[in-house]
Formats: sequence, structure tokens, C-alpha cells
Amino acid sequence: MKSKALIACSVLVAGAKYITITARHCDGFALWPSKVDGYNIAATPFKRDVIGELVEKAVLARKGYAR
Repeated sequence: MKSKALIACSVLVAGAKYITITARHCDGFALWPSKVDGYNIAATPFKRDVIGELVEKAVLARKGYAR
């Protein structure tokens, strides 16, 4: 099980109804790709939408399909 799926499953098993993430750092760096500001995860070598991936895994975990 990948880490995002593990996080999503763990949170849901614990009884949480939602996940709160500080997706925009205090210095303005965003953990999602944004066309508004170039200071975001898309401008790094990582280039993936971490928040979108976590949301996708949480939805699958909620439906019982976490992998």
C-alpha cells in the first residue's frame, strides 16, 4: 500500500470525517499546481499534485477500494 493510501485509510479508520492539510506554506509555496503563482509544486522537479493524489486515495478508501 502506498503512503497516500495508507494515510487516507488510517485517517478514515480512526473515524475522521475530513483531512485538513496546510497546503499553502507560510512563505507562499503551494502543494498543488497553480497558474496564479509560479511558486508551487509544479515548478519543482517533483511536479506532481500531492493534494490531488491524497484526495483521490481518500475517496477510494472511503469507498473501500484503497490500494
